[in-house]
Amino acid sequence: MYLIRFRVIFLTIIYFASVSPVMTQQKTQNFISLGTGATIPVQGDTFKGRYNVGYNVEAKFGLDLGRYYKLRIGFQHSEFSSKDESSMKLSITNIGGEFLFNDVFRYNVNMYPKFGAYYYLLNSDDVSENVLGISAGAGINYSISKSKRTFISIETGFHYFFNTNEVSKKFISDARMMVPVSAMITFLL
Repeated sequence: MYLIRFRVIFLTIIYFASVSPVMTQQKTQNFISLGTGATIPVQGDTFKGRYNVGYNVEAKFGLDLGRYYKLRIGFQHSEFSSKDESSMKLSITNIGGEFLFNDVFRYNVNMYPKFGAYYYLLNSDDVSENVLGISAGAGINYSISKSKRTFISIETGFHYFFNTNEVSKKFISDARMMVPVSAMITFLL
C-alpha cells in the first residue's frame, strides 16, 4: 500500500518538475525558509488526551519549477510534553517535500495552498517508529524588503500519517493527525 502511494506521489513530482519550466520563461527564484511555531495534536483521544500542544522548528530549501509551482524540500521537528507524569515525551520529525501553488513571491502579500508527502520519524522515551504521511495546508507571506527578496509568512495545515504498524499503534495508539502553525522567514537566493 505504501509503495502505491509513494509511486503516485513520485510520478506527480516528476510531472510538475518536467512541465513547469516550459510554461514560463521567468528567472528562477530558489529560496530558503526557516521557521518555528506550535504543533497541535488533533486526532485520537490517546494522542490529544495524553500530550500538550508542542513546539516545532523547520528548515526547508525551495526550488522554482515555474511561475505557479514551487517545490520545497526539508524537515520539521515537533516536540510534545505529556499532560501527566506517567506518560512519555513524544517527538515527531518529518522529512520530505511539498508543492506550493500560486505566484508565491510576486506581490507584497501572497496567499498560497500547499500539498506534500513526508516520511515521519515517531520517537518516544522507549519506542521509535517510521511511517509515511501526507500534508495539506495554506500560507500567507508578506515582503519585508523593497527588493521583494525577503518574506515573512504564517503557514498551517494538516499532517496525516499512516501508522498501521503494530509498534506505532501501541506507541501513540489512534494518533494520526497534527496541525503545525509556523511563523517563517524566507530568503530568495
